[in-house]
Amino acid sequence: MNDSAKQPLTILLVGVFFLAAYMAFRPWPLGTSKAPIRPAAYVGDILGGHPPSGAPPSQDTAAIEAGLWALIGVWAASKLAAAAYGLANGLGNLFGGGGGSEGGESGGETPPPEEAPPIEEVPV
Repeated sequence: MNDSAKQPLTILLVGVFFLAAYMAFRPWPLGTSKAPIRPAAYVGDILGGHPPSGAPPSQDTAAIEAGLWALIGVWAASKLAAAAYGLANGLGNLFGGGGGSEGGESGGETPPPEEAPPIEEVPV
């Protein structure tokens, strides 16, 4: 099958994606009884050219914003801690202190391997 046969499906899927994104990223509209409208009615109104107005904004905006700032703070603290650890480790290796290297060796040099004891032959 050539690629030109897949083009209508691609266009349809891209259109469905944009319609779903449009529905997901706006406040969900309310009907006349102040209940949320059904998704099929919402899609029909959008495709008909007259999307309903969105619901009033949520009153939870301050709590959501505080939560997002907390997540950003935790992320920034972890990045700062990783950068500080990398800097301390790098400076420790640079000045010969080891800086947290495995085995406590200074200078970053590996010791020569120990010689294995000879294997004794067992009479058969």
